Amino acid sequence: MASAARREGPVAGGLVGLDLGEGRRGADQRCLSLGHAPRAPRVPGRFFGTEQRVLHGAAGPLRLAHALAPHPEGAEGVDGGAATLQARLLESRVAVQEELRFVALVVARAGHEGDEEQREATHGRGLAGPGGWILSCAPRRLRAVSPVPLHGLTCDAVRALARERVGRGHGKARDIYRATLREGRFDPASHGLGEAPARRWREVFGFVLPEVVQEVREEGPTGVTAKAVLRTPDGLEHECVNIPMGRGRHTLCLSSQVGCKMGCAFCETGRMGLLRHLRAHEIVGQVLVARHVLGWEVRNVVFMGMGEALDNADAVLAALRVLNDPSGMAMGQERITVCTVGHLRGLRQLREAGFKRLNLSVSLNTPDDVRRSELMPVNRKTPLRELQAELAAYRPRRNFTLGVNYCLMPGLNDTREDAAGVAAFCAPIERVMLNVIPYNPGNAPLTRAPTEDEVEQFIGWLRDEGLPVRRRVTKGRSVMAACGQLGNAELRARRRGLPTLR
Repeated sequence: MASAARREGPVAGGLVGLDLGEGRRGADQRCLSLGHAPRAPRVPGRFFGTEQRVLHGAAGPLRLAHALAPHPEGAEGVDGGAATLQARLLESRVAVQEELRFVALVVARAGHEGDEEQREATHGRGLAGPGGWILSCAPRRLRAVSPVPLHGLTCDAVRALARERVGRGHGKARDIYRATLREGRFDPASHGLGEAPARRWREVFGFVLPEVVQEVREEGPTGVTAKAVLRTPDGLEHECVNIPMGRGRHTLCLSSQVGCKMGCAFCETGRMGLLRHLRAHEIVGQVLVARHVLGWEVRNVVFMGMGEALDNADAVLAALRVLNDPSGMAMGQERITVCTVGHLRGLRQLREAGFKRLNLSVSLNTPDDVRRSELMPVNRKTPLRELQAELAAYRPRRNFTLGVNYCLMPGLNDTREDAAGVAAFCAPIERVMLNVIPYNPGNAPLTRAPTEDEVEQFIGWLRDEGLPVRRRVTKGRSVMAACGQLGNAELRARRRGLPTLR
């Protein structure tokens, strides 16, 4: 590539797009060009292009002046230089979370030594490196840099980014992070910073929580079950539920997506389709809103709200690290549960993430492949035998117990043979706890809710098979806050311009 660039002559204003994360346009379009350079040669290769495209990302492009080390190989050609720049950026720790996925570079080669006209043309528009490379942010071509949501990052990531981009005042990073995550307020000036450093903190970092659209409550014997409908800045709604567990303890049920593409027949969220993934700061934002806006007591969190958590594994794992960060919320892993329908790729990502004390549960709902494929389309891709093997291999610690959730639906999965099939599925898994959840009819019910006698009978059959069982007490059914009832299928109809993601 270097020789091709030299044959074509000096490059003026060529554009390079570098992707530091999982691209939103797919692996084959991960590097995006941002403009057109009439004099730039059409050199084939991953890091070079001349066609105008739109760069998009949750936080927009970074300002490279705060992140880029001098380029030591400026005379090595377009592709070699861009590859070195990419490596340098990866090492800089600027792209610390998914909010910083895309970085844009405008690369111009000044040409031969002594080409004063070219040097003059590029003077003042960027950083000059050895060999005549000029780096700039092309402010007229790129959107303004958006503040990075502080509550989507760990403390270490905030400290690294503050050191890179805030400059004076970055030493207060830990104090600012702790106050933001524990008190729900982002106020750099209250930490002894002057006007200019505090303003810079607000330019680099943002702290916007979702709007509370509605709160509904249901009184029960163990306390109040409360559901909040939250709206993101782009107008999409998701829900979280605060569940009383007795003795003054509460568990917050979190959403990981707006809608869900798993399509489970018994789930209200599945009727919506997937509108979009929630980002890490939007997941963490639910906890912050619950505690500091709604005043809810939150001890534990469970990812059983809207969406399949492991279908959005990158954002969920990032949110888990924020929740668990000792410098922030300091929520113990044992107080967090991730629930999945059996998303194998996500399960492997979770296992590789190294959370030793995190809780995991899987929604089984029937031990028969044919019926499970009808109720849960994910089973067509991952049949029970494959799921069983993956769960048996998931052993983050010696005393780990897998939760197996079973939504009991009269006439669909409530026979003695079903109970025996559940026991057979669980047999290779070292330790399990069966959670029997009585079906909660939604707006398009599959069947009726089971009676107390039917629930107790099925639990008795499971215990006869030697399985440990807990009965999930129904809470929030009257306000559509119970398991399987979250979501608003009308949301897609109101947003006709946004197609369902499949």
